[in-house]
Amino acid sequence: MILVTGATGHVGSALVQLLAAAGEPVRAMTRRPAQARFPAGAEAVYGDAADPESLAAAFAGMDGAFLMSAQAVGTAPEPTHDLALAAAAERAGVRRVVKLSTLDGGTGDDPIARWQR
Repeated sequence: MILVTGATGHVGSALVQLLAAAGEPVRAMTRRPAQARFPAGAEAVYGDAADPESLAAAFAGMDGAFLMSAQAVGTAPEPTHDLALAAAAERAGVRRVVKLSTLDGGTGDDPIARWQR
């Protein structure tokens, strides 16, 4: 089974759709599973990077994970969100992890950030 964090976001929701359409067993992690709308075959699960117990439950039994959620802009400069997700995946024995990184991707003042805008 594959876990998708940020499953209600733009990229995460599209990924959940694609995985479910391909017949892959997918668990969609969100902070509000009761309000989420996922395709048939996708399992909605509560998870919050600030709640280690919820992460342990979300990552339990997963073969792979797509970390599509991002740390909120304006929070601590340390990547605490990503570190919590990575640690939970490691503790659960998840074999493959893909991380989409977008934090401050378009707000920096360096030449690459300006070029990518």
